[in-house]
Amino acid sequence: RTEAERLGRKRSFEAAEDILAALTQRPTRRRHAAMAAAAVVYSAWMRDPVDVVAAEAGPTIGAECDDDRPPTGCYGVMLNHARNMMELELWELARQAARYAVKAKGEKWKKKKDAGEIIAEAERKMEAAVGSGRSAADAS
Repeated sequence: RTEAERLGRKRSFEAAEDILAALTQRPTRRRHAAMAAAAVVYSAWMRDPVDVVAAEAGPTIGAECDDDRPPTGCYGVMLNHARNMMELELWELARQAARYAVKAKGEKWKKKKDAGEIIAEAERKMEAAVGSGRSAADAS
């Protein structure tokens, strides 16, 4: 690896850490889109050779996916982001990201099930984390 590649890896990792910290403190659609873009950039720097096109696409991804009606291309990016949040056991953030993925594909898209499964799994894990201390009145 060249010094530029090592520096690119380090900076992309640090940027992703900073964005994740901001996202966990105050989740917004813009921060979800930024985190999804940061993951794409970091992944690009980790490839051998570096995927320059993907690394340079980060700012565009962040801008395009932070939209009330994001383009369908944001579906895969946001779904991957939701999966990443599941791996980090950040259930609420995973559920939010999966909902943004669904929004990117539109309501009638048949593979919405992928994001829907993540939403359901995140909700189950959030409930498990809280515990079963709910009363019968809470369940109704």
